[in-house]
Formats: sequence, structure tokens, C-alpha cells
Amino acid sequence: LHVRSRRQRQMCIRDSMQLIDANEKDYSNLNYFCSHGLQDQVIPVNYSRESIEWLKSKNITHVYKEYDMAHSVSQENFFDFLEWIKFNVK
Repeated sequence: LHVRSRRQRQMCIRDSMQLIDANEKDYSNLNYFCSHGLQDQVIPVNYSRESIEWLKSKNITHVYKEYDMAHSVSQENFFDFLEWIKFNVK
């Protein structure tokens, strides 16, 4: 995915967030684990950072971690996600 402008990038982020019911006012049932590689050359880390700001603006519970990796899942990332699942998925 190649996004040329900041506006287009914001639209992609917004469109991906449409999975959440826009009419819902109470997001207390939502909880996300989000991560991104600092060296990612496929999807810039700023896309995740902007998405996290959106989650914060909606008071959606989340964990966000950045890892010194490219567009992949590091061992540390994997184990952090497993730990999050242990305490958050019932």
C-alpha cells in the first residue's frame, strides 16, 4: 500500500478503524494489543502512532509497544503478545 499524502494516510487509518461501531459510545469492552517495528520499511511506524492516538481519543483500552525490528514479529514481540493474551483473553 502506497499512500502519498498525510490526508490519504489519515483516511486509511480511519477506514481501518471502521471495524469499531461508530455509533457506540461505550468502548469499555474493547482491549487491543498493538505493536510495530521501528525499522519497518513496509508500513511506517507513524501510522501506528496515529492509530494509537485515535484509540486514546476514544478511551479504548490498549497496549502499544514498539520493537527494534523490521516488518516482522520478533521473539520479544511474540512473547509480549502471549503475555497480554494470558491476562486479557477469556
